[in-house]
Amino acid sequence: MAVSEVGSNRFWSTNTDGTPSISYNSDEELHVCSRRGLCDYETGLCECFSGYSGSTCAQRSILGY
Repeated sequence: MAVSEVGSNRFWSTNTDGTPSISYNSDEELHVCSRRGLCDYETGLCECFSGYSGSTCAQRSILGY
């Protein structure tokens, strides 16, 4: 049995090695605070309506169902 060094000839594939391929659809309309809160444009933070939370108000609490 022979032992050989691995790694020097390795081919890195972004699809199989876990590096995410991020794509962006520029035709998709984006909504401020997921239309579930009000944006403070000075700070860039969302003030979520009752029943919603998260940085973009995308998470529903039990009150949002």
